[in-house]
Amino acid sequence: MSDLLTRFTSCGRCSLFLAAYRLNHGDDVFEIASRDIRDGWLALPWDQTVRELINKSYGCQIDIEFYHFESCCPECLGQFRYAEPDPDEPAYLLVKV
Repeated sequence: MSDLLTRFTSCGRCSLFLAAYRLNHGDDVFEIASRDIRDGWLALPWDQTVRELINKSYGCQIDIEFYHFESCCPECLGQFRYAEPDPDEPAYLLVKV
């Protein structure tokens, strides 16, 4: 997990996002997500707080009505995306690591 944290801390915007995410959701949620990285994508549980964190950290205005969103950090070009899942599935923000 420390290697994963180091990847975020090399960028000011990404480290701000990660710190705020961990404060809002707890270290346990991040640690569980870090154990299940698939194809280089970290899946972080999505909620309205995450939408606001992306708006504040990266300057991307994600509207509540978005069904799909892809962007990257303006500093390090780290990619992230969100796609609204099926109604019976939980939503995730995917972050490329």
